[in-house]
Amino acid sequence: MWMLPRSAWGEYEQAAVVEHLDLAAELARWSGVGTADELGATNTGR
Repeated sequence: MWMLPRSAWGEYEQAAVVEHLDLAAELARWSGVGTADELGATNTGR
């Protein structure tokens, strides 16, 4: 699963959209962007 901060979900939060994944572009876009602080508070399902 590709991790994306909730603040970046936009219209996709309530939609089941399937699109082409340009992995190289997404790696360039998100490399070095920390999301663990946002996920830590909500990821309690262990």
